[in-house]
Amino acid sequence: MVVIASSRKKKPDCSVKKILLTIITATIFLVACTCFAFYEIQSESSSGLITASDTSKSINLRSSTITSSYKLIDDLITKCKSRGLFKKRRNDGLWEFLIEEAVAYRKENGNIEINVMEVGMHSASQCIQAATLDLQSFCVEPSPNSLERIMKSFEKASPLTRRNIRFYQMAAGSSSGVDLEFSSSGGTGDHVGGAIDVWKMEKLPNAEQPKHEQKVTVKSVAIDDIIIADNPIEPTEDYTGKVNNNGMNKMFLVKVDTQGFEPSVFSGLKKSIANHMIDYVITEYWPKGIDFMNDMTEKCVKPVEILELLASNGYKLFANFNVAHPSSDVPKEAKHYLNDGRINKIPYHDLKLHCMFYYDVERMFPSDTYKMGYWTDILAVAPHARLPNVPVSELGNLLKPHLIQ
Repeated sequence: MVVIASSRKKKPDCSVKKILLTIITATIFLVACTCFAFYEIQSESSSGLITASDTSKSINLRSSTITSSYKLIDDLITKCKSRGLFKKRRNDGLWEFLIEEAVAYRKENGNIEINVMEVGMHSASQCIQAATLDLQSFCVEPSPNSLERIMKSFEKASPLTRRNIRFYQMAAGSSSGVDLEFSSSGGTGDHVGGAIDVWKMEKLPNAEQPKHEQKVTVKSVAIDDIIIADNPIEPTEDYTGKVNNNGMNKMFLVKVDTQGFEPSVFSGLKKSIANHMIDYVITEYWPKGIDFMNDMTEKCVKPVEILELLASNGYKLFANFNVAHPSSDVPKEAKHYLNDGRINKIPYHDLKLHCMFYYDVERMFPSDTYKMGYWTDILAVAPHARLPNVPVSELGNLLKPHLIQ
């Protein structure tokens, strides 16, 4: 008897089929997830920048994948650009709007004393502006070549204005009383350190000190030693006639513009920032200049440290418009690219990547003549920053919802 069944193949067990199917499905899922994750990592570690000449080609220009957990808020750009908020006031807009808010807050609270400070003056105009509005004005500038011009401006001011001015001919730094080398011509480029060719971003030997520039020694001052010290540093010129032996109230506003020396300035501000002794901080944020002046081999370490100091202490960071030196031959494509959200992708979500953006723009739009790079102003706002109940400026209205009431 022939058994036909013995010549047929045995059907696989159903349970084996299920196991094989599960394994295949899981493998496909893992491969898909890995590819997607890799894509996401690439997207985050690169700017996804698009050239102005060819918006169809994406360029990965990141030199580092190290990121920061802190971010910037671009409200000053997205909400103010359409209103033309800074169109007329240009680079001084942040200072002027906040001075208006300081005056309004002072009147709203029984004419209490309100303090503001400018670190790195060049001219006395903003210091005098605040003092004229009856704000206590603390003015810090080390340049001996700017001193005569500044003092003449103070002397021309009315006695009522001068009574609100304290002037410190010192270089803001990480500590007080240190002798610092300072290069001074009386211009906006005066800086701590040796001679430089700022147009070429090159440091010069002492033998090549520009004829119009003077190398001098100046004393340093930690701004903490003015704001919160038990025995505050005395000003060089004090027109107020007041004794301030126990420190002061709070600073409503501090503006810092020190030509790349900002890391040392903020090192001497750590206590005031940690204790929220300053409501609003404006600082020029020039990544290339900060790296250059501090001899950094790794890009963006020092610039990001400044913003992380503020962010880690609860300050919200607002990015302003991006700019280049107005007197330089900047590529037109770069000018358009810097602030046009339709063709760029500025990574405000990460401080490290945001800092690298400025280097990216230089690489995308190289120039034989323009080497200074690009920068912006950063506004840092303390959690409980003072503001009038009814803000008097568009900037105040923009900031109000971000404050902890």
